[in-house]
Amino acid sequence: MRLHVEFIDLRSVKSAEQIPEYVATKKFKTAPGHITLVAELSDSVSGQVLARVADLGKKQSSGGSTEIDWQAIEFDLRNWAGIFAAWFDKIHPHDD
Repeated sequence: MRLHVEFIDLRSVKSAEQIPEYVATKKFKTAPGHITLVAELSDSVSGQVLARVADLGKKQSSGGSTEIDWQAIEFDLRNWAGIFAAWFDKIHPHDD
C-alpha cells in the first residue's frame, strides 16, 4: 500500500478573492482561508487508486497576510492526525 497526502493551502487567499483555477477544478470542497487535506491510498505494485479522501480544515485564517497562522495549522494537523490514528486503531486493533 502507498499513502500519498497533499495539502491544498488557501490560507493566503482572501475571502473575496478567486480560488486558483488549478484548485477549482478539483472535485472536493476548498475555501479561502483554509487548508484542505487530500489523501490517496493506492496499491504499491499496480498503482491502482483504492481510496481517496478530502477534508476541509476547521480553522480559518483571515487570509491575505504574509504572516502564517501556526495555531490554526497546528489545530488542523492535530485534528487530521487524530482521525488517521483512530482509523488505524480501528483496522489494526492492539492490546495495551
